[in-house]
Amino acid sequence: MTLTGDIDLTKSFYVLRGQEGSSVQNTPWYLTGSLILAMRAGWTIPLQSVWTSPTSGYGQAYNAIGVSPRYKNWLTLHGGYRNLEFSPFTLSGYTVLDAGFELSPGRLRVGVMAGRFNKTIKPNATDPDRVASFRRMGYCAKVGAGNDRTYLDVILLNAGDDTNSIPPDSTGYLIPTQNVVLSPSGRIRTSKKLTVELDAAGSAYTSDTRAEPLPANYLPLAGDG
Repeated sequence: MTLTGDIDLTKSFYVLRGQEGSSVQNTPWYLTGSLILAMRAGWTIPLQSVWTSPTSGYGQAYNAIGVSPRYKNWLTLHGGYRNLEFSPFTLSGYTVLDAGFELSPGRLRVGVMAGRFNKTIKPNATDPDRVASFRRMGYCAKVGAGNDRTYLDVILLNAGDDTNSIPPDSTGYLIPTQNVVLSPSGRIRTSKKLTVELDAAGSAYTSDTRAEPLPANYLPLAGDG
């Protein structure tokens, strides 16, 4: 068993000079670290974390910890804050508080995750810099065949805002949305110098999930646009 890792602490500030004198502006401190535990049984356990000092201008917290234990080359588990990438048009390095797994026995490729894409941030009239948001939940699944050299995957992503995460009388300008994405993703490596990749996606985006659907027999009147 071997254990490796690193830790970094970052802090900075800048000085503003004007007619009324100088002022020092501090930025948050950032503490980042990673540990990798490699076991003889075949497990590799990378642990990553980010911690920052409190800030008032940002709604989504930067404090995060996540782990993705991997067994040999065919099973990976995910938990905590992770940056998964199923395809460029679905999960592409987006930070999600989730749980899931990726499985690749032989030529089968399967991946599933579900979790929170955004936390609840309630509007605050006294803090104009506060970016409000609904809690956004979702899931993503992929199935495919191949290996890292040549593969074809089909990915489905469904993420939407939880309208119950903020009381109706305080939503203000917020509009809950939902997005469903279907994406094929593939790669063919014909030689060491030539690799062909394919990524495409179709999206069904709902701009306001609170809107009532139109009746099946609805006909727009002249002038309705």
